[in-house]
Amino acid sequence: MLFFLPCLASFHFLEDVKVADKVVYSSENEREIRWDIYIELPDLWHINGNEPLDDFLIPTEFSPKKREGVSWAKTFYPEPERMFLAWSDDELLVYEHELVLSVKAYIEEGVKEIEGELVYQVCTDKVCYPPKKTLIEAEIDQKRLFVYEEPVVE
Repeated sequence: MLFFLPCLASFHFLEDVKVADKVVYSSENEREIRWDIYIELPDLWHINGNEPLDDFLIPTEFSPKKREGVSWAKTFYPEPERMFLAWSDDELLVYEHELVLSVKAYIEEGVKEIEGELVYQVCTDKVCYPPKKTLIEAEIDQKRLFVYEEPVVE
């Protein structure tokens, strides 16, 4: 039984990955938002890039949920770092420390919330843990979706 305790303790530390989000309303285009997903990783940990070079590694992916009244653009992923680790003979593409994923959308009137799923696989220089899925939800402030221009006074 004691053999399994270190493994269970390792899974607890996956909670140390911090995920937050922010909806940024466009000041130029009506009904346009940018949804930023912030990921913060503890030191010595990394997650795989969006397009890992090894087929056995789980890519980091954010998938916004399709719903009526929301038109999603493609998710933006930052450039991953190139790294060699002790357990791999090949170069890996990873994210370390902090990263921000972003996706733009056009929101129609009446949409009150958006949601998406973040999938990532935490690894150290010695081991990769099973992938984690996190549901992210955000409220939409309909008043902020419209750009109001002040009338020109002559």
